[in-house]
Amino acid sequence: MQIDQLCSRLKTGDQSAFNEVVQLFGEKFKAQVRRMLSKYPGVRRWEETDDVYQTLLIKLHRSLSEVNVSSPAEIFAIASTQIRRTLIDLARHYFGKRGVGRNHFSDDQNLQPDGNPQINQKESPSSEPESIEQWSEFHSAVESLETDQKEVFQLIWYASLTQKEIATMLNVSERTVLRRLNRARLALSEQI
Repeated sequence: MQIDQLCSRLKTGDQSAFNEVVQLFGEKFKAQVRRMLSKYPGVRRWEETDDVYQTLLIKLHRSLSEVNVSSPAEIFAIASTQIRRTLIDLARHYFGKRGVGRNHFSDDQNLQPDGNPQINQKESPSSEPESIEQWSEFHSAVESLETDQKEVFQLIWYASLTQKEIATMLNVSERTVLRRLNRARLALSEQI
């Protein structure tokens, strides 16, 4: 009930409603930023979690004032999208054609000149993307998922919510969440 009222107040542009969203979900958003930033070692070298979090809040405020949201899941989906876009923009800024990080290299950072981590051939291969292009392709593939699959995948992958939390948030069973997640994973593996 409180969330429904909060979403209604967001639709009207109530500033205090956005402040309540930050109070309710701020720590989850910050954890989400920290987790996603760790996947971008080149960006992490130049940016702090708090800086990216502040950028997220600015973009989130703008997005929530333009879009009608009806659930916490939609708020998390918007936040996830904004975090992804921010990190990709920062990666392009630092490692693009004229990026400051493009030609900057320190041995102690264990990074290649393009900002990507050096891969130790003795380690087991990771299923995670290794370059900005691969991350962009991955995020584009996530955006192209069917709505119900994308919603579940974003809440698990980007917001680090449990299947039980998502089931409660979406008012569906945990089996439905698992089924949507498996379909999303299958669709992503076919696309990438």
